[in-house]
Amino acid sequence: MSEGDLVRCLDAMAQTGGGPHHEVADYRSELTRRETEHLNKRLLWLTRAIFLLTSVLVVIELCRLIAGVVH
Repeated sequence: MSEGDLVRCLDAMAQTGGGPHHEVADYRSELTRRETEHLNKRLLWLTRAIFLLTSVLVVIELCRLIAGVVH
């Protein structure tokens, strides 16, 4: 189910007081789970980017140190 459909179901259930098969909390939990999954993916991307940039900076600094020792 798309996120938009999920939100519409949640809104409809909140207005009618629930449904026979699902509780409003079930839909809210699913929205929370999807949001958490999305945030975790973004955090993983940021972690990888920071690791890559840190690695590049370490390599640059090592090159500077080696060049300083040679001269």
